[in-house]
Amino acid sequence: MKVNGVAETFLRHGDCYLLMKRSAFKQHYPNVWAGVGGGIEPEEFAHPRQAALREIWEETGVCAEHIANLRLRYLHISQQDGTLIYHYVYFGQTLQTAIRQTEEGALFWIPRQQFFDREFSPAATEILRHYFATGIDTKDLYVFTTNNGFSTVTPFGQEKQSSC
Repeated sequence: MKVNGVAETFLRHGDCYLLMKRSAFKQHYPNVWAGVGGGIEPEEFAHPRQAALREIWEETGVCAEHIANLRLRYLHISQQDGTLIYHYVYFGQTLQTAIRQTEEGALFWIPRQQFFDREFSPAATEILRHYFATGIDTKDLYVFTTNNGFSTVTPFGQEKQSSC
């Protein structure tokens, strides 16, 4: 079985988050909203945080020194077309609001209360709903799995918390 990794980050500035409306040419989830991120290179697989920082820099121009409290909050594990996908979802803060645009999609600072006026992937929708419900300032890590249309969120190292 093939294994792929993805690192995605939702950067916060005050009550706004940096979101990307993915380009129409993207193979997976075109024209859908997401955090900043992309594929993890083979040499980064043991260090997904470095992949997240690289993707942030490549897609926004925000360097690591301008990011605070970057934390892995979710590990989403799924299978798609015979490939096992590890999706690392980070949340962090930045004081830098000036960003450069990218061919990957259009970047916007979106207030939290307007998040769900937008279309996200099903997994991102579940993760974001859970994130806002559990508190944005906690340090907890959750494992989110999707199997045959059912999703489960489990605090890392604890008993199963909830099923969706």
